[in-house]
Amino acid sequence: MRIFKMDYIYFPNLIHMRYTVGRYFVVFSTIAGISALLYKV
Repeated sequence: MRIFKMDYIYFPNLIHMRYTVGRYFVVFSTIAGISALLYKV
């Protein structure tokens, strides 16, 4: 029952989660690039 509830919450948010992960990945890569430049300097 718990697994069914988790799947019921997880599957409707799958598309929204994909966009959120993509957005955070872009932000994380940008921050990583800036921090790499700062560490080089």
